[in-house]
Amino acid sequence: MDKKFTGSAERHGEIARDLYSLRATINMPEVVLNENWEIIGYSPNFLHLTNSIFDFCDKRKKFKYFLKEGDFDRIEGYIKKVKALENLPYDKGKKWQLKYKGPTASDKIGETWISNRGIKQNRWAIKKVDGTMKIIHDADFENPVDRYLMYKYDLEGADEDTKINYKIKTSSIKENIRDLSVVISGISGDASKYPDSFGYTGCTGSFNNSVAKLQRLGANVTTIQEVLEPDTEYFIIYERTGGRITRILRNLKTGLEQPPIEMIDSNAIYDIYNHFGFTTYSGDLEVYDVEAFTRKSILSIEQFKIPFDFEVRLKDEKIEEKVFKLRIGQDAVDGKTRIKLLFEDITEKKRINVELEESYKKLRDLALHLQIIREDERSQIAREIHDELGQALSALKLDMYTLKKRLPQNQEPLIEKADSMSNLIDNTSLALQRITANLRPRLLDDLGLTPAIEWQLEEF
Repeated sequence: MDKKFTGSAERHGEIARDLYSLRATINMPEVVLNENWEIIGYSPNFLHLTNSIFDFCDKRKKFKYFLKEGDFDRIEGYIKKVKALENLPYDKGKKWQLKYKGPTASDKIGETWISNRGIKQNRWAIKKVDGTMKIIHDADFENPVDRYLMYKYDLEGADEDTKINYKIKTSSIKENIRDLSVVISGISGDASKYPDSFGYTGCTGSFNNSVAKLQRLGANVTTIQEVLEPDTEYFIIYERTGGRITRILRNLKTGLEQPPIEMIDSNAIYDIYNHFGFTTYSGDLEVYDVEAFTRKSILSIEQFKIPFDFEVRLKDEKIEEKVFKLRIGQDAVDGKTRIKLLFEDITEKKRINVELEESYKKLRDLALHLQIIREDERSQIAREIHDELGQALSALKLDMYTLKKRLPQNQEPLIEKADSMSNLIDNTSLALQRITANLRPRLLDDLGLTPAIEWQLEEF
């Protein structure tokens, strides 16, 4: 295969792989901190905001002094909560329960195991190789994309820990070892093109076979240097206990075990989807001796929901009115933790939100004013109907009574007509009272809301 094409394909694949991260970070100024929260680097576009970042970085000043007074106090509270997660009893727990063991001869591609939506499944196979049933993917660099194979059935719940033990055998061709990874808490293969767009991915031999990564939502959280040997068997343990994700890798040829990679997710999302599976970036992959376990967790998912959501202002007179929303990321280089902070300028967004809120308040005030006017009008109409028509009907009732008294007793048809008209006046008076009560109950003005409600209930 042409090397230029291979390199280009890899670059495009990496862009596709980190699409979520790119969408989130594009054009956002970035500051890099060490584990002591000292500023050790920044993106070039940060200089468009303020030149003072140069001095802070040059003197390795702490990030808190780069913010307006009090802004870092809230972040320190967040740091303490996240730090407390490290001391939870991760090594304790109930007995693991085996939920899947395979692959077996009864497992089928497209049935038991499903490739990601929109991707042809014919590169995946389940077959016996050297007496062992294996899940296999053949390299396909003409169409270099992420190839997922997800177990069809749900594996876990929000109150359960998950552990996947499995073995892989790397390709005899070094260039074909591309991202031999496992996914947990992902989406089913028939529901999404990217099943790990939710959940966690443990990337082994990622892309150029030089790093291992723990990913969340497509964003690299923990990264270490790591190279897999061709034509070699490895044993991998990938475990999520509460919000802690760990991956252990052992070379079965040499017996050597890589230092474990680990992350603690302080904004847990593993209660959303519950599938597990494997993925490769169009490379060769052999997976076998897969065992999936779950157990009831002794840790609550609520402990791992500490979102990093802060608005800050920078110490610079030129931009002191600007408001930024911080986003946080973390990785490890040569065993040292690096914290990456992205600054999203939300000044205009906040201004628009304030204007919208003011508009909503004006609309609410207008609606209230119109309601008051409407109630006043209903009250006035009710009074006029009651006073004017009520008095007229009362006078008409008296006149009809007087007229009936003056009729001769032998004029029965006239007397009956007078009684009928009198009843009609009474019914009209009742209808008038009902109409005025519906418009504006007098009880509401005379005695207040509670008696009016009690009267309405009795009427109902």
